[in-house]
Amino acid sequence: MKVFEDILIGAAIVCLVAWLFYGSAVAIPFLSPVIVLWCLWRAKKRKEKEKEQLRTGFKNFLNSLSASAMAGKSMENSMEEIYREFLSLYGEKDPVTRSLGTMLKEFRYNRTVYEVLNDWGTQTGLDEILLFAEIYQTAEKSGGNLIRMIRTTADSIQAMISLKQELSAYIHGKKTEQNIMCLMPAGILIYLKLTSPELLTSIYGTMFGIAFMSVCLAVYVFAIWLGDHMVTAALEG
Repeated sequence: MKVFEDILIGAAIVCLVAWLFYGSAVAIPFLSPVIVLWCLWRAKKRKEKEKEQLRTGFKNFLNSLSASAMAGKSMENSMEEIYREFLSLYGEKDPVTRSLGTMLKEFRYNRTVYEVLNDWGTQTGLDEILLFAEIYQTAEKSGGNLIRMIRTTADSIQAMISLKQELSAYIHGKKTEQNIMCLMPAGILIYLKLTSPELLTSIYGTMFGIAFMSVCLAVYVFAIWLGDHMVTAALEG
């Protein structure tokens, strides 16, 4: 359903670009690859959003795990208890709930806590999960105070996630400003098309006009891509 929605929006963007930059429907077939790029970009953004939701869910998981560990429960029993808690709070479609359910099944095949946590971190690409798995394995092998380690590590990773979320909120605020700036060139063209169409008529339909508008479009798209890339890099960093 989301893919179909992306295709429709991509088609609408192509039609709008053809109207604004070339003033003709003839340009639509040549711009059609934009629909594919749009769908790929939207899929990437959905994955980034899902990863951010997973990071929040993992933070909640660590909070519950820390409390459970302080009660003296084993890691396996703690995860089973958290699974039931998440199932009632967030439902079975929640990504963390699903992952916990899968891990509990893997415990039945004598897989270690480190193995299931490491697999979870590898599959999701979440560095915080991989870090927790590595620290857990180190503490388990060294024979240290496992309960204290879980609590200390959980608190540290939660603080790190909270800091990332604060930074993300700030950057998303700047992202809104960037989106407004990105819309301004298109807004100016729409204004000219509606109020003074004769200014653009001389450009449309000539080889020079097509080349000039193509260069403008390329620069415009590059500026949008660069801004989005910088924001994404800042969030990941």
